[in-house]
Amino acid sequence: MEQSEGRTREAFAALGSFHGDAERLYDTTRRRDFDIQLWDWIAAASPRPELSPIDQIEGWAWAWLYCSRWAGTVGRQPASVHHAERAGIGPLLQATGDRIVEIAESWRWPAIDELETLDDGQLETSYALLEAANHIARPVPRRSAMTDDEDEFAVREQAWRLALRLELKMRGQLPRVYTEVSEYDGSERILLEPTQLFADVFGRPLPRSRLKRIVDEWCEFFEAGPTPIRYLDISSRAPKRLITALRGQAQLRGLAIKWGDYDDVSAIAGMPDLWSLRLGGASGLTELAPLRSATSLRVLELEASRRLTDYSPLGALSTLEEFRVTGSTAIPTIAFVRGLTGLRHLLIGARVLDEDYSPLLELAGLEKLRVHKQRTMHPSYEELEERIAGMRSH
Repeated sequence: MEQSEGRTREAFAALGSFHGDAERLYDTTRRRDFDIQLWDWIAAASPRPELSPIDQIEGWAWAWLYCSRWAGTVGRQPASVHHAERAGIGPLLQATGDRIVEIAESWRWPAIDELETLDDGQLETSYALLEAANHIARPVPRRSAMTDDEDEFAVREQAWRLALRLELKMRGQLPRVYTEVSEYDGSERILLEPTQLFADVFGRPLPRSRLKRIVDEWCEFFEAGPTPIRYLDISSRAPKRLITALRGQAQLRGLAIKWGDYDDVSAIAGMPDLWSLRLGGASGLTELAPLRSATSLRVLELEASRRLTDYSPLGALSTLEEFRVTGSTAIPTIAFVRGLTGLRHLLIGARVLDEDYSPLLELAGLEKLRVHKQRTMHPSYEELEERIAGMRSH
């Protein structure tokens, strides 16, 4: 992996224009991570708008596929439909999916015993095609090359997919999942599942004391001070003591928490360079004050934050470009968005209790908006549609 310098969002933008040339963007960014979302990469490789519809569909398809290839080389998950939509595919999404299936139909799918002999590009493309087809709920046409028997096909297909993933992981082309501290190898981006290990290598259930010790070891590891980790994704239950232990990780640029019993995010106050934050399953969270100091934050997602009653601390985040709040029953008011002067994308997946949506009209740079349609909201939903481009009902 390269040194951390030169991986900012600005550094990515400085690479130049790659519209309609996803392959060249892939060649330029392979194994180089940046402080961007996957939709930023797809958008950078998107087809030029003056092209014919057919050429645009072709361009979007390859932008999606090459994005997934790039993601694997930097330890990220592949691009999904959400990333593609956010990049701007919009009404061409269905047609783009059709084109991806066409590419899959003409693709030479390797046999299991060939996988280790193929180059990275062939393996990456096979994986990207599988993932894209899965996201658009289309079957990958490999059956005729294997067997016509349904049961036999299912068994072989499962074995083939596993072999492909294992080969890519061995080459460092897929995110590695870490469960115990002893597995950590100095990577800058890690997918952590400290509460997912239930059995040893022989299938024997682990004692509760060992499961507790695994989390304790990670807490000790993080509390010891800064590590090489820049992006941390806790994809299993995150105990509150683990979140508290992150106080020592001032170098973090990205943090994602899937869910947990955490009720305090004050550890984030000590992460001055944090630009992306996802607080999932935040049903115990009652206070956002620590986020006032997250002045580098550009992407924030709050999920299931049912106990939050005061969102005003977020008003200090003028650098925030994307804010998503989902899984919450209600938000008292959205007056705080007036301070989010850099906001471009906003999703409010909850009712606004004071029914005042007028602060949205003050966001001059807003490009995409999704809100609940409330019967007595003001301004009315129809007026917001007229005055804010890119608005969609949630």
